Amino acid sequence: MSGLATAALILIAIWLGVLTVALVLTVRQIGILTVRLSQAGESFNVDTDGPEVGSDIPSEVRKILPGIETSVVNFILLSSNCNPCRELATKLDGHSFDAPVITLLAGRKELADGLASLLPSGFQVLRDPAASQVAAAFQIQSTPFAVAVAAGKVRSKAYLHSLDDLLALANGQKTRPPLREGVKDE
Repeated sequence: MSGLATAALILIAIWLGVLTVALVLTVRQIGILTVRLSQAGESFNVDTDGPEVGSDIPSEVRKILPGIETSVVNFILLSSNCNPCRELATKLDGHSFDAPVITLLAGRKELADGLASLLPSGFQVLRDPAASQVAAAFQIQSTPFAVAVAAGKVRSKAYLHSLDDLLALANGQKTRPPLREGVKDE
């Protein structure tokens, strides 16, 4: 075999290797997307996520946080691997809230530690597994999400598109509806 034939054979082998890797990565990404879409389900919607406004605080939450039924509290659910959660946490410094804020911080400890360091010092942080138990009791599936409770009842809830949504929720104001594709923010 000549040197030119050997070089061509090597180039063809390298090209087939690159194509094989590209094909495997494409199949992997399709598999990941399929799993994520099947987990999200057709019925999930951030508009209907979380507890119903006016409902009682779940008993699981009262067990984890005794005395909560007589308090006014704002809960914020943040995930340690959620970029919008991290962005929200960086914007919280310097803002004060009339009611205490309990941050439910879910996720791996290493990532949660970094996110917790971004939160203002006045925020109480509840970490996993208790954070995930409270979120499950409130039926929250999306992050960042907030629930305001008062006198043993859910006062309001909102998916947090921005810091303004949290400030409105904490001050008892109506939060804006989620932005839909093709609709301008007014």
